[in-house]
Amino acid sequence: MQIEPVSAQIPTSPLKGQISTVLPVSTIETALLPSKPDIIVKFTLNKQQTFAFKIICDHLDGDYSSRNDTLNGQLLMCVPGCGGTGKSQLIRAITNYFQLTNRCK
Repeated sequence: MQIEPVSAQIPTSPLKGQISTVLPVSTIETALLPSKPDIIVKFTLNKQQTFAFKIICDHLDGDYSSRNDTLNGQLLMCVPGCGGTGKSQLIRAITNYFQLTNRCK
């Protein structure tokens, strides 16, 4: 089986007389990391979990508008709740964010 390159004329080109073939096009594909909203949807975080998740992620990303200023920049946060309230789901979402942003060791 032989394969022959095929060229096509460009019928609407103002340069029709100068260019008679369609030039090859190269494409670049990029992999986008999931955003915070993507992670919130993926882990089906409720309103309170989403609020806690955003506080932690904003702190990690250096957006300190969501916290009080402290001298050491450390975030101390308590996530209380009875069994089945979604604490572990929040931790899984935060862990996923750490992994996606290469912050886990």
